[in-house]
Amino acid sequence: MTPQEFKKHRNDLNLTLRGFAALLRMGKHGWRTVQRWEAGTQDMPGYAALLMEIISTRQIPDLTPFKRIDRRIS
Repeated sequence: MTPQEFKKHRNDLNLTLRGFAALLRMGKHGWRTVQRWEAGTQDMPGYAALLMEIISTRQIPDLTPFKRIDRRIS
């Protein structure tokens, strides 16, 4: 997700910088980090992009590739 896409989704959800930072439990000044992600001056961590994708689309991505494989022999 690009910084511009992230910002668009945040605005579409009517979340402020502080609001999104609070959602991620980033602390009192976490909004500054979110601001840096949107400006492209700091890399956005994957978890933030994933959370934004989930809440903006209201869909959980396909988890199949990440599930454990049962290796027991029958």
